[in-house]
Amino acid sequence: MTALAYLTRACGKAPELLAWPVHRTRQLCSDLAGPIGRWPALELPGSLAQALVVVLFLALVGGSYGIVRTAAQEILRLQAESTARDWAGYLVANVPDLRAIAAGRPPMSRSAAVLNRVHGAGNIFELELMDVEGHSRFISRAAATNATPHSDEGFAERRDVLQRVRQGAVEMESRAGANDGEPAYFNDVLVPIRDGKATIGILDVDIDMTANRRSLVQVLVGATASFGLILAIAFGLPGLGFWLRTREKDLAESKLRFLSHHDALTGLANRGALMQRLENALSTGSGQHSRLAVLCMDLDHFKDVNDSLGHEAGDQLLKDVAERLRQSLKPDERAARAGGDEFIILQENIAGQESATDLAQRLLSAFSRPFNIGPHELRIGPSIGIAVSPDDGIEAEMLVKNADMAMHTVKAGGRGNFRFFEGAMDKLQQRRRHVAEQVRLACDNGGFRLNFQPVYSLGTGLLAGFEALVRLRGTDGAMVPPAEFVPVAEELGLVTRIGAFVLETACEQAAAWPSDLTVAVNISPDEFREGKVVERVAAALAKTGLEPERLEIEVTEGVLLADTETTQKTIEGLKKLGVAIVLDDFGTGYSSLSYLWQFRFDKIKIDQSFVRAIGKNGNVTDIIRTIVALGRALDLRVTAEGVETEAQAAVLRAMRCDLVQGYLYGIPVEQPDVPAFVSRPLPKSLAESANRDLGQALVAV
Repeated sequence: MTALAYLTRACGKAPELLAWPVHRTRQLCSDLAGPIGRWPALELPGSLAQALVVVLFLALVGGSYGIVRTAAQEILRLQAESTARDWAGYLVANVPDLRAIAAGRPPMSRSAAVLNRVHGAGNIFELELMDVEGHSRFISRAAATNATPHSDEGFAERRDVLQRVRQGAVEMESRAGANDGEPAYFNDVLVPIRDGKATIGILDVDIDMTANRRSLVQVLVGATASFGLILAIAFGLPGLGFWLRTREKDLAESKLRFLSHHDALTGLANRGALMQRLENALSTGSGQHSRLAVLCMDLDHFKDVNDSLGHEAGDQLLKDVAERLRQSLKPDERAARAGGDEFIILQENIAGQESATDLAQRLLSAFSRPFNIGPHELRIGPSIGIAVSPDDGIEAEMLVKNADMAMHTVKAGGRGNFRFFEGAMDKLQQRRRHVAEQVRLACDNGGFRLNFQPVYSLGTGLLAGFEALVRLRGTDGAMVPPAEFVPVAEELGLVTRIGAFVLETACEQAAAWPSDLTVAVNISPDEFREGKVVERVAAALAKTGLEPERLEIEVTEGVLLADTETTQKTIEGLKKLGVAIVLDDFGTGYSSLSYLWQFRFDKIKIDQSFVRAIGKNGNVTDIIRTIVALGRALDLRVTAEGVETEAQAAVLRAMRCDLVQGYLYGIPVEQPDVPAFVSRPLPKSLAESANRDLGQALVAV
């Protein structure tokens, strides 16, 4: 029979053949169903997922191999059994003395020839005829050379096998050839020799199945491979698509879970996650080791980076700040980004304020190193406020609030330092909130007013003009100092609105003054960064009719630090309008001298801190003399502000300073009183000095 015939015959045994693979497949699916369904929640690491895929692949290969091997063995067994039964029937039909041979008599010559012809036919390489008790009665001629008849001692071991054969069963054993002359693979088959219904002997045949096994395995492997390919196409592609969709969903859910507890830009914990950690620490702690500190940290002048270099540079700076925080913190210290440029650090298990002080100093030291953002080297220091539990609060929100108040106190006091929360800060915070409310109301309802600081010429003693100073009177009637409301207005982003009011109002007032008087208006860095200074100045001049040469625009070094190219274009635009450009607070910055040749200034103002030091510090007097000489060499007029004594005025007069302003010559004048002030006589000191200078000039002539 052919392999295909036996394969067809084996189909009758399909339930038995498929029982093992079906059972194993069902068990495998059952084992994998649970984990596969839970994969999205397990968030398996990449290495573990890859290992799982390899294991599944090996299981699939091993299962396929098991199916092929089991099917091949079963088909070969059926084929060998059929061959053995056929030869047993053949012997009964063609060996007339078979019963006698089985009983122990020698075979007739004709019967011996028939028995020997069986050797080599139908892949039989050995044939042995036994009686019903298992005693060997005949061995084929070719096999007889090396054959060893079954001994009586071995009958006991085979008694059960022989009993089943006598009853009509077939016993078979598959073997691999170990001796010379044996095939690589054969089946040793025991079948009963029956004459009618009686068993007259037992036939033991060894059938060479090497070639059959090879061809059968090839057929089954090919069929399995084809079937596997069909399954891979039919189920693999949809399965791959499902896996990709599941993986994409897992990644999205994983990212969502991450973002729910982390800041997307810096990767630090977000405010919510840190607050939860803080609440847990407060609720579970007991004793001294439950003490903890909360530090609120804000970057100084971060807004300048965004405005001058762009938000991409600002974002990169925040990432670098986060990385520097990670490098600076210890295991019990955790940082979170609260929003913008504000960070919160939680320090657990501290002994007292000393631990928080150590952390704050570490942070200040870490941020003393510059940040490199592209071609720019930025020095961004932090302002840090600290609250310690339980002294400053036992609730998370209260601790963060108090640390935030301490941080704002640092910013108001000069920045770049740290402070612990104090009870008095609550009053300062309330005051700040009150000032913020007054600033908002003033912007919405026109609550700002202008005062004008008179500026005099030391040479002529005449009034040269005024500097416009913005003032705020609160809803309770009390004046709010500029030192209070200007920083608040900067934080609220309202400086530009206030600056627009000051510019237009000052131009409107100056247009009604005598034509020889000028008005000076300060332009803040925020207004410069907005990039609309030239347009606003042009609009104010056109609306009020003020001559451009009577308007002076005062800028500080903070404006020049932002963006040299943009600032240069703005200043050139103002110069084209015909207005004068004044460098305010000269001498207090690091690079003021370089700006004198980079930008086209018309006037420089000596900061009042230098003027107040006249007579107290000889070096300061030399600095002022140098500034005045520098201005004269560059054809720049020099103004000294903050003049309060006759001694200061005398020194400035001796240095031939051009202009002065200060309380010695008049306090800032309220807007309605300016016309009366303009018409009043000159201050006595100015009149006397002017007459004295005039007399000296006439004598010289």
